[in-house]
Amino acid sequence: MLKGKIVKTDPLSTTKYYLCDGTGIKVVQTNQRLDEGDCVEVEGKEENGAIMVENISKIKQFSVEKFFQIRLHQPAKPLVDTAVMKHLERHFNDAAHLIAKAVLELRQIKLRYDGDGDGIMAGLVMKKAIEHYAEEKNVPLSLICQQSQRTYLHRDLQDDNSALLEGATIIFLDFGSSPDSREHVCTASQRFEVIVVDHHPPDKKLCAAAFVSPFQTELNEPSSNYNAGLLAFEIGRRLAPKIENQLKDYAIYSMESDHSAYAGRNIEKDGEGDAARAISYLSVAGQQPRQLDFYESILADESKVKELAREEREKIQRALQKALKKAKTTLVGEMLFVQADLANAVAKNEYPSRGRLTNAVQDYFAATSKEPVISINWDLDSLSFRATASAVKKGFSANKVITALKKEFGTTITGGGHDIAAGLRFPKELMKSVVQRTIEIVKEQNG
Repeated sequence: MLKGKIVKTDPLSTTKYYLCDGTGIKVVQTNQRLDEGDCVEVEGKEENGAIMVENISKIKQFSVEKFFQIRLHQPAKPLVDTAVMKHLERHFNDAAHLIAKAVLELRQIKLRYDGDGDGIMAGLVMKKAIEHYAEEKNVPLSLICQQSQRTYLHRDLQDDNSALLEGATIIFLDFGSSPDSREHVCTASQRFEVIVVDHHPPDKKLCAAAFVSPFQTELNEPSSNYNAGLLAFEIGRRLAPKIENQLKDYAIYSMESDHSAYAGRNIEKDGEGDAARAISYLSVAGQQPRQLDFYESILADESKVKELAREEREKIQRALQKALKKAKTTLVGEMLFVQADLANAVAKNEYPSRGRLTNAVQDYFAATSKEPVISINWDLDSLSFRATASAVKKGFSANKVITALKKEFGTTITGGGHDIAAGLRFPKELMKSVVQRTIEIVKEQNG
């Protein structure tokens, strides 16, 4: 006796159907007409890879979960063995189970990942894990991978409505939980199954079938320590334990790229972070966006990784020297406040990105200052915040500054992030007033 759900009909046959019983896909042949979504009990004999049905009956009020025996790998402990990660184990399991079920039901799956080093590595982890799971189950896979901006916009929703069938699964990686994305993510969740894996501060009314975030715990450290690549790894290793070591490498590169405090603590670390540097470099330099397969091929070539990392270091240093010439510093309370205009530090569409250069400026002053360091860096239409952990402990919060700015400028500015690292975008004509008020608000809140 076989119980399961008809997940696909064969357009070239009136007797051939694909049935999922939770362990994989079975081909059944019967003269009885069935529709996708029908739940059935089947008796028959297997011939030439198909079950020739002798008796078949539809099951009323059938719960797929009742019969699906989706068994996923359960790791002994998380890669980063902290209370936060242990608390998230249920959420890792929920997300992995939904993905496995989507694969087994032959539903479309779309990965939307942010285009920085962390988002790219999270995308690569999830892509490899899903492909491996489908191969293990011997089922066809419809997987779309798309690099996205950090906000899910109306045009993105329109693209998904056009490209995906109702009931498809969309997985957001390293974005999707912010207030700026909430409206359209919630609209998407009415038609699709939505999974969000994100370490940025979330909107309280996020709509998702599964949500994996360090903010689901009592977080008392920067959420950037629990970056998207790390969270995606914990989901992926449950689906594909046989390639766990490869997924782990990608997770570590993502942690290095996002400056997680755990990148070099308690876990193995790529000595100089060459792989993370190479991916961050390629995420900005040259033709964009690139496919995940491209990044995978680069990471497999050690000599190419070292060459790209060397180029990255050289370009960072040249841009940093230009930026430091325009940097101003002042003391705010007990913290060093750095302000730098990066508009002409790097040519348009050249490496490093403003965010990468912002990190370099912050790292430079953090390494040379005895005081906690906060910095703002801007160009014509965007502004970034960075802070040391010691500055956050003393009360600095980039999000508090952003909240105050949004009250004054309304919807003309967008953005957000962590207390320790965040960013804003605004119309070019507002640049001077936004920068001026940002400096004033930082001094007011922390002086």
